[in-house]
Amino acid sequence: MYLSLRSLVAILAVAAATPNAFAQLGDSNAPDTLVRSLYQAHQPWAKKEVQLSDARQATLFLSPSLGRLIQLDEACSKKTQEIANLDFDPILAAQDYDERGIGNLTIKLLSTTSSLARVEASFLWRPDDEKTRTKITYSLLKFGEHWKIDDISYREPASLKTLLSKPIAECKDIKL
Repeated sequence: MYLSLRSLVAILAVAAATPNAFAQLGDSNAPDTLVRSLYQAHQPWAKKEVQLSDARQATLFLSPSLGRLIQLDEACSKKTQEIANLDFDPILAAQDYDERGIGNLTIKLLSTTSSLARVEASFLWRPDDEKTRTKITYSLLKFGEHWKIDDISYREPASLKTLLSKPIAECKDIKL
């Protein structure tokens, strides 16, 4: 019972911080719904951010393995007082963003099986400039009845998991 109550408190705390995410998250039984809710919750230009390094928020969207890699990267940054492997916003595939936000966001289910899915997010990094179109591919795994993001693929770097898996000598002793 304690674990369930603790989990409920954690979920409610995140819900209070990002209410629109929970209004839209609803049923993550569809992989594209989960990715869409991620973009609705993560709008730093509007002071709404999903902090994937926060374990509570990460469990809403990420697989345990991807969440752990992001948390290890954050712990490495804190230990070294420098940027570790992740030096950009993995949801927007950028270090900065236009103060007007992104434009023309489309979420498309590319493929799905009973336990794997691929979803593409496409948007204009600058809302009025088609030349800034960005495409990101999300690989999702099904955990029970819910989909979770297990990797994110970009043009460069090839994948978030690949980037986060690069060893950093000063951080090899970090455990979570």
